[in-house]
Amino acid sequence: MGIGNTILKAWDSHFHLDCTSQTLFGNQEASLVNILAAEVGSMPKIKVEVVGGIMVYCDPENYPTNIKCQRKGFGAAGGIHPKKAPLFPHTKFEELRNLLRLKTVVALGEIGRDRCAPASTWKLQEEIFVKVLQLSMPIRPVFWHMRDAADQNCGEVGARCLQIMKANVAPTQRIHLHCFTGTVEQVVSWLETFPKCYFGVTGLVREFDCFQKVALRRIPRGHLLIETDAPYIRPLQASASIPSFIGEVALAVSRVRGETVEEVL
Repeated sequence: MGIGNTILKAWDSHFHLDCTSQTLFGNQEASLVNILAAEVGSMPKIKVEVVGGIMVYCDPENYPTNIKCQRKGFGAAGGIHPKKAPLFPHTKFEELRNLLRLKTVVALGEIGRDRCAPASTWKLQEEIFVKVLQLSMPIRPVFWHMRDAADQNCGEVGARCLQIMKANVAPTQRIHLHCFTGTVEQVVSWLETFPKCYFGVTGLVREFDCFQKVALRRIPRGHLLIETDAPYIRPLQASASIPSFIGEVALAVSRVRGETVEEVL
């Protein structure tokens, strides 16, 4: 159900259409309409009408040559997931450049650093995302990925990412910190350095510690985004996450922030 008798309208700021299709159907051919209507074994408790979102393509082995959004309100992002760094030769850089030229592609990403990957790839990850930042522009958001297996707050990784961004993009750059799990200090430092920085929060909010919850409450409402990261971070009893679960994320966020679901959406 929605809230009362109202079906709320929602926007999923980060999901992977290609990977969701692969997870549900064994191929990457499913359309946006198919994914939005897919049955995954569990129904959202908060039903929403997904009226927009960003489809993220960050696997260099499967860059599309054309992206059809099919519905107004949806756009796409093109990037290189840091775990895919070893699969990103010079030819793939040109493919990414061409992907970003598509009219439906409105953001660069996701890119960044991931210390859940083997340490032998960390230097290469950094070299690649610095190079890819050459393709950035202030009006096109950069979707930023930060992970550290040894630190759920990504303190050291986040500090290095901020340092590199300061050296490579303008202070007016729009930034989307994907799947943010950081601290108040990170919220403050990113906003002071990049006033057009936004914080994407996923279903991982259900596992936030007290420090992460304080940080979530500190994010200005106008700088908060919610994401399913579909097909990842799937709800219990679901075979995969899909954008239709964005209401569930909003509910979890609202409980931490002391706001209504409508305010979060």
